[in-house]
Amino acid sequence: MEPGAWKVGCSELVLDGNAADDDPWMMMLKQWLACLRINGIAVAASLWVAIWPAPRTSGAESSPSPSDTATVEALGMLHQVVSNVGDCVRRRDLASVHLEDVLLSSAMATVMQVTKALPPDTQPKLRAELEDFGHQLSELHYAADLTKQERAEKQLLLVLQGFGRIKSFFPADTLKAASDAAEKYVCPLHPEVTGRRTASCQKCGRELGQQMRLIAGRTNGPYCSMQTVQARIGANHPLKAGHEASAVLRLKRLDGQPVYPTDLIETHTKRVHLLLIDSSLTDFHHEHPLPTPTPGEYAFRFTPRKPGSYLAWADIRPTPMGLQEYAAATIEADMAGEPLKDRAIKTRVAVDGLVFELAFDQPTLFAAKPIHGRLRALSRKGGGINE
Repeated sequence: MEPGAWKVGCSELVLDGNAADDDPWMMMLKQWLACLRINGIAVAASLWVAIWPAPRTSGAESSPSPSDTATVEALGMLHQVVSNVGDCVRRRDLASVHLEDVLLSSAMATVMQVTKALPPDTQPKLRAELEDFGHQLSELHYAADLTKQERAEKQLLLVLQGFGRIKSFFPADTLKAASDAAEKYVCPLHPEVTGRRTASCQKCGRELGQQMRLIAGRTNGPYCSMQTVQARIGANHPLKAGHEASAVLRLKRLDGQPVYPTDLIETHTKRVHLLLIDSSLTDFHHEHPLPTPTPGEYAFRFTPRKPGSYLAWADIRPTPMGLQEYAAATIEADMAGEPLKDRAIKTRVAVDGLVFELAFDQPTLFAAKPIHGRLRALSRKGGGINE
């Protein structure tokens, strides 16, 4: 990757100002903050896809065939994630390892559903392997966050071994179809031209260097966001511009159990990154709530500079899978916030003397449809900068 360029994974994006007449600032916030990660500012929804394969008979025929699109795409996605994470470690680009989490969530959720078509005695074995694989990959992410190259290299070997065990549950023809799908690349200028990475575009001669990311179930089944953690925030008084607020973030599992600090994997030296923004999208805060004596509660303080309620996202990586997710909440105020004034779609902005450019793999973006993008940062002189 060229200096000054970061990969961006996102979902739930609609670049259409007419799509949010009832609550425009919330929709616009989802549009932009769900896609950008700048200096640790990230709000991205982990997209999980529910695929229910058709029932199969017992025995050898129970294994998914290459025609099973959900299985092939799910395994292909895992293939891409493992390959890309390995590339990051080998080229010592540990900062890019965490960017695979969004698609990994979707792929593993789909493989979990695929297990329902396997023989009953096989299902718990594959689920156990998937859980162990997710744990090993989360450990690799942790090593990458700590910039521990040697530790990351050792952990990568365990990830590769775990992926090998997962593949052993599927027939060779299914794995071949998944590998072929995972290794397709497209021309950056002509996305309709696909082929192997070393091939050249027939239209412009460029190398097919842009990976075609697989999205499991993109044509089958509903898309849904399945959070494993829910968030709620209470403050000591309604928010008021210029006045410090003491607040408590409450995290709980879907079954109501509290999320303990030991349930959260440390990322960038913190277990919880709380991202806050007002209705005008001009006052952003990045806080790190600390655990209180009450299980599942994390305290923090911040001073809003704008009136009205604030939207919040808890950026966390809960065990056992250790995959990044964002638990949303609202901090209430007793007065209306400022409206969103600038609705223009911008893919290039200047902030504090730096220029940020955002580009996506395809021109049209839709809600709940994951897409892969690239964020490029330039210095005042126009040259790329390193993270």
